[in-house]
Amino acid sequence: MVHGRTVFPFRRRETILTVFVCMAVIMGVAHGIVGGSWEGWLFGLLTILVYSALAWFTYQRQALPTWVMIGVLIITGTGYFYDSLVALMHGSNEGILLLLGKAAVGIYLTWGALILHRERHWVQ
Repeated sequence: MVHGRTVFPFRRRETILTVFVCMAVIMGVAHGIVGGSWEGWLFGLLTILVYSALAWFTYQRQALPTWVMIGVLIITGTGYFYDSLVALMHGSNEGILLLLGKAAVGIYLTWGALILHRERHWVQ
């Protein structure tokens, strides 16, 4: 710890929130492409806007958005991990590296929820 901040960048709340927003952007665009209609793009854009606003208010250390973000990270992270684990066990057509990457992101987001929960009262 350096002045209340962790030394490793992957353990900082900014990094966790950035990864979460990047995954929201990727999934939002993918939902728009796969959906193929304006509803798919609208849903993807709405997801990106809501998750970005939630991450911003969590970054500002507001209490309610932080608790909501912790719940969303746990649900999203365990969902990614579970999906990739099931696909790996059933021999999915997706590439093994893609599934292992999705599992790693799922573990990271779940772990990030625990870090945000631990640091929710720390002052910058």
